[in-house]
Amino acid sequence: YQRRVRGTIFFVIEMKFLFAFVLVAIAYGATVEVVQIDTTSFILELDPRFVSSGWEMWSYLDNIKTLSNSIFRKIASNLGPGALRVGGITCDWVNYTVPKTKISDQYGAFWPDYERPISMDDFKALVDLAAASNLEFVFGLNELHGRNCHVNGSKCIGKWDTSNVREFLTYIRDNKVGPIFAFELGNELTVNDYHIPITENIADYITLNQIFTEIWPDKLTRPQIYGPSVDHCNSDVDLFMSQTKSFLGGFTYHSYPGENGSRLVTQEVSIQWLKENIILHDPHANSEYCIESWNRIGKPVGMHLWLTETNSAYNGINGVMNAFENSFWYLASLGQYAKTGVERHCRWAFYGGSNFAFFDTKDDGRTFYVLPDYWVAVLHKRVIGTKVLSATGTFTNGLVYAHCGKASGSVSLIVINPSTSDITLDLRGIGSTVPRDEYIFTATALSSQTVELNGNSLFINPDGSLPSALRPRTVSSGDIILPRYSYGYIVLNGANAKVCQ
Repeated sequence: YQRRVRGTIFFVIEMKFLFAFVLVAIAYGATVEVVQIDTTSFILELDPRFVSSGWEMWSYLDNIKTLSNSIFRKIASNLGPGALRVGGITCDWVNYTVPKTKISDQYGAFWPDYERPISMDDFKALVDLAAASNLEFVFGLNELHGRNCHVNGSKCIGKWDTSNVREFLTYIRDNKVGPIFAFELGNELTVNDYHIPITENIADYITLNQIFTEIWPDKLTRPQIYGPSVDHCNSDVDLFMSQTKSFLGGFTYHSYPGENGSRLVTQEVSIQWLKENIILHDPHANSEYCIESWNRIGKPVGMHLWLTETNSAYNGINGVMNAFENSFWYLASLGQYAKTGVERHCRWAFYGGSNFAFFDTKDDGRTFYVLPDYWVAVLHKRVIGTKVLSATGTFTNGLVYAHCGKASGSVSLIVINPSTSDITLDLRGIGSTVPRDEYIFTATALSSQTVELNGNSLFINPDGSLPSALRPRTVSSGDIILPRYSYGYIVLNGANAKVCQ
């Protein structure tokens, strides 16, 4: 009887506490998201280079003189460790001006209509930038050289002329240019045989592997071959992986879930779109198929999986993709792909010339500035650990993704509130009132290019170093409340999570 009374008293106290919790949430005008975090096991371990970037080939060529700029290099180095994949559509519209090599003119084409030259000095400057910035370097090779791509719009006919690529790779070997982690071949060429049939693409990759084997007989010194940087997954990728799995180091694909971006301004603040259309129902890449195919064919033989191009949309929508709003997609994408086995999430693009670069220069051509997604990437590297944890809930208004933190026993959360009201987080498995560091981003408008971290505006320092304002708000106790239209990171230093020790 005494135990029953005590049990009843305890139950009443617990209900009063819950009632008080809800009253506090209502008082703040907040909705409550209940999140269960499993701290007894982890899903998988991320590579420290998970957060990476990609750069259009011609954009790199347009900015050759910038590569040696000390401010540029400092801003770039803040994104390390990571990977830098240089490619895109224009990787198939360059030639490699190896000494003593004459390059014949390429036939005109519907898209780019000529090949731009890359000198060996310019290529070495790019390799040096990647190494100095602690960025793993991946370079896209021209698969259209020798083909006539001015047929029925952008159909390509003829065979791949490998002579220029062969001499380029020989030069790299003989002059010990590096480090180079991997090469890709071609970019988005095969979907529905749009430019070339998948069978030709596979044959070209087999030929490339033969060239690599001839130039680097010792496999230990040979760069890896990754590919094919496809922009939609279907049964063709099954065929590609099956035919190349004996030598392909990694399967690569691209995803732009907002497609042309025409509806992006509403999609990025839609909880349903953020939950269901980045991977699960990705209308652009069919990402779920890409990952399933890799799990079935590539993963068992040790093939890696990289997302070598991604952003919310493939058109740079001004006021959205270069603004505060884009990071709702970016953080949700990072949180979701971290659980899939994708090893590199290469946000497009690295620098300059578009509305979705990480950083650029102002109209004076000298003053560098960074976009909101840059801060998300920089902080991810500093507060998110490698172990991915399970965080489950209904997520009716906000999203939460969980990882181990950098410090032993700590848990780091990615938090996203795209709604018009505040959200109070009720964390189960850890507790919502443990000591924590909060990094919460807000802005005066969704279209703002300037973000505030815990109420302080962020700007890159004139020398390219990170500002002192890039620091947390330390909270010893109390509820976790996410303001309307906010996102960021919360590091639960007092979590004492067993799996993170």
